[in-house]
Amino acid sequence: RMLRKNKIASPPGSTGISALDMHLLSTASHSPSFLSSLRRGDVIEVQASSASGKSHLLYNFIAACLLPPDLDDRISLPSNKIAVVYDTDGAFDVRRLTLVLRRRLESNHQQSMRDSNTISSIALHFLSLIHIFRPSSSFQLAANLRALPAWHASNFPTAEISLIAIDSISAYYW
Repeated sequence: RMLRKNKIASPPGSTGISALDMHLLSTASHSPSFLSSLRRGDVIEVQASSASGKSHLLYNFIAACLLPPDLDDRISLPSNKIAVVYDTDGAFDVRRLTLVLRRRLESNHQQSMRDSNTISSIALHFLSLIHIFRPSSSFQLAANLRALPAWHASNFPTAEISLIAIDSISAYYW
């Protein structure tokens, strides 16, 4: 995660997946905050067989990083956080991510937000905060990661990168 000098960043929130948060808290070798089992800069690597839910977990991580826990339809939409996704195998599905965002908005927020148009416009807002890069080689991935701080500073000087995801880190292994 990137922090600028003299900028105090908000603490990370929970993953939004209670069983995962409980597991991370039970295995934490550090003192987590009361808001999260994770600390800034933590790296999570997920490995599992095909069709085991890795991508769905990633979509939930993105939603947890971007959606504020207290969002309702009477406040302006925050836009001080962004997520960066490196889609190295071309499998990142924006439609599935949209469904995850919509379900979280429908289930976790006030009854007044359950209007389909409101949920769609809020989901669209949060989708605009996700930046997807598709490098085609390990060299391009490394160069893009190296250039990320400069890109971020010039394009989003007031925003914080709340998540950097590489899906999948082993795409160029073979």
